[in-house]
Amino acid sequence: MMETMTLTRALAPEDFQEVIEIEQFSYDDPWQYRDISEYYMRDNHWGIVATDESLIQAFAWYSVEPVYLRLWNIAAHPDSRREGYATRVIEDLKLRLNIDCSSGSFIVADVRETNLNALLFFQSNEFKCVKILPDHYDDGENCYLMRFDK
Repeated sequence: MMETMTLTRALAPEDFQEVIEIEQFSYDDPWQYRDISEYYMRDNHWGIVATDESLIQAFAWYSVEPVYLRLWNIAAHPDSRREGYATRVIEDLKLRLNIDCSSGSFIVADVRETNLNALLFFQSNEFKCVKILPDHYDDGENCYLMRFDK
């Protein structure tokens, strides 16, 4: 587990390059600078980062909906996986349910059926699969709709 203090904070434009690097390590089709800056400018869309006091180790993008939070993307730097940084981000989002959603009571995330690591990560953070969406992705892969209820 982590030996240094983990801090979470709102993502800022000066964090984009570090987030892009984590994206490139984490996904076959990573978000690009343009995608991140466009997402950042949308109403009710936010980013959060977990740091080890100096470097970003994990991040998430989420939107604040009237009664829930939608998690669009979460990743940890490969050198920091399974060290609790992404879990710290999830814990922070759980706290935000009480702040950001007037009557919010849950967080949702879409996960590819073949992404076993993500499915296990969400399960370990108290998310449950509430629905399977057949052929959800462009390549025909199913999606597991994961949900955390407070």
